[in-house]
Amino acid sequence: MLKTIKVYYKELLSQTLFLLLLFVGIDALYAVLHVAHMAGYVFLDEFLVNTERGYAEVYQYTKEFFCAYLLLYGAIQYKSIQRLAWGLLFLYFFFDDSVQIHENTDKWFGEFINIPAVGSLPKEGVWQLLTGFFLLGVASLMIWLSTKYKESRSFKPQSMALILCVLGLGGFAVVFDAIHALFKGDGQLDSLLALIEDAGEMACVSLSLWVIFTDIIEQRFGIIKKAP
Repeated sequence: MLKTIKVYYKELLSQTLFLLLLFVGIDALYAVLHVAHMAGYVFLDEFLVNTERGYAEVYQYTKEFFCAYLLLYGAIQYKSIQRLAWGLLFLYFFFDDSVQIHENTDKWFGEFINIPAVGSLPKEGVWQLLTGFFLLGVASLMIWLSTKYKESRSFKPQSMALILCVLGLGGFAVVFDAIHALFKGDGQLDSLLALIEDAGEMACVSLSLWVIFTDIIEQRFGIIKKAP
């Protein structure tokens, strides 16, 4: 998998490095502002990466929306089942972040299904883990099924790269989020864990957006074929 990704993106990276640096650079800026807030140099909570509807979260929603939009555009333009499957997954990510689906499953279904806390992990954290793993399982099955269709415009290297990005995103959004739940309200440690969790998610989505953006560029202009 890594070899396929390396070969495909070797030329694309040199041609589109500015896009990757732009997406990740804005993530880094928000991370610095978060640290500055922790140190007392920035006072507006909107600059924290974990503030609901804060500047960093709105930027994250925007990236997820464009990931879904570009993938669905590619699915229609190139009649691609794989791009359609990935587009629907990122559309879910957009709604999950903006409506907080996996964070609210305990409120929505806890009245009907009683899931106890596990050790020091509260039941909200258990619900988030179960919901996250279930949705990732469904998404993995959907994407695997989509690979069974032969397409005139291959999406294999891009799909492999997105799998790595989504695995990273799942690690931060589900696993690390459950760890973070153990230290909620613990002052600076809470804020530091929030920074690691949300900055990690932002970086994974930025990498995904770059992968998707470069796919559209390559399909339209054939950068790899033109590179010496």
